[in-house]
Amino acid sequence: MPKGKIANPGWIKVVCQYCDKEFDYYRETSSIRKACYNCIPEGKNNDAALIRRLVKDKIVRLKGGQCACCKQYYPNAVYDLHHTDPNQKDFNLGNKESTVKLDVCLKEAAKCILVCANCHRMIHSGDIQIAIGNDGEVSVLTGKTLNGNPVPSLNYKEGQETMGDECSPVD
Repeated sequence: MPKGKIANPGWIKVVCQYCDKEFDYYRETSSIRKACYNCIPEGKNNDAALIRRLVKDKIVRLKGGQCACCKQYYPNAVYDLHHTDPNQKDFNLGNKESTVKLDVCLKEAAKCILVCANCHRMIHSGDIQIAIGNDGEVSVLTGKTLNGNPVPSLNYKEGQETMGDECSPVD
């Protein structure tokens, strides 16, 4: 038997690791496809940008799809992941230079809260402060609000750094 071929090829049911939908896959080698053809079309399995987007889409879906601070819903491109404890950060989820396996990304995302880009910048600039309850619920402790949403203070200095090294946007 040729190397990599299996003794009994045939159709199997597989659950896509990105969209969680079941799909049929004809298995004839020892490897198993982990993504459906809707998520990753044939020939695109090495497309790092596509895989990063799929990972982000799954994380946003698992985190509830809304900003933990202002409670608004946005397109996925607007969201960042904020590490609640920078000391527990293993790697930067927004690093475009590397593609990390989904299970490793999900483990790192569990250490983060989902916030929109505006709230994320205000957290780092000190305009709002957050607290995480035992139930994982995020409370905005300080900061001005407009219609219940955090707004930036007027004491922002031009050129002030608004984003630290402990977290960064996810692409």
